[in-house]
Amino acid sequence: WLVALGSCLFTICSLFALESSTNSFDGARIAAAVPSGVGFMGSAMLWSGKRQMEDGGAQNQVHGSTTAAAVWITASVGIAAGGQQFFISMYVSILATVVLKYASRAEKAAADNAALRATLHKRATSAFVAGS
Repeated sequence: WLVALGSCLFTICSLFALESSTNSFDGARIAAAVPSGVGFMGSAMLWSGKRQMEDGGAQNQVHGSTTAAAVWITASVGIAAGGQQFFISMYVSILATVVLKYASRAEKAAADNAALRATLHKRATSAFVAGS
């Protein structure tokens, strides 16, 4: 929640600076820079590695993308709250919480289903080729 708090503070400061400034000042640039900075921070959370396959090969994998995306969404919630868009910030907070809680289960079910489909397809293809 520190990312949301910081993003909210940047947004509020940019709004107040815009109102109180006598110079030509574009306060939206401060809030617009938050996603770039948080994206840079999120990119540091990404790392890749290789996973050994059953057939002896290796598969490249990227880790940390969910964490990086969650931090980025947290920043957007802070910007929305700082801009007094409280309904949107609450809605996105709840939606992100639900997605983060249940997405791994849905991905696992989809992967299991894909593995089952691949096995059935392989058996059906083998039976078709053997019957030809």
